[in-house]
Amino acid sequence: MISKIDKHIQDYDLDATAETIFAEFEHAYRLHQEFDEYLKQNKMKRNKKSIERRQLFIEWFMKKYQGEKNVKQMIYELSELSFCSFSTMEKLISQK
Repeated sequence: MISKIDKHIQDYDLDATAETIFAEFEHAYRLHQEFDEYLKQNKMKRNKKSIERRQLFIEWFMKKYQGEKNVKQMIYELSELSFCSFSTMEKLISQK
């Protein structure tokens, strides 16, 4: 796994190490667990949970990077991060 991460870092000339990327993965997973627990405590249904989680993530991402990235770049990155198509992400953002 480390060699795959190292290749990814080299291929994309990232300013990172395998350890920092693993730490990012771990952080994202912990956040997911915390949010999942929050939803369970509030007895949210699975479909509603998924939709709300995605909408919250989109809103957070758009606000965090609005001055740094153009909209098209953010839509592209959001579509990759949420495993949906570019056009689906455009529709989700336009609904806000």
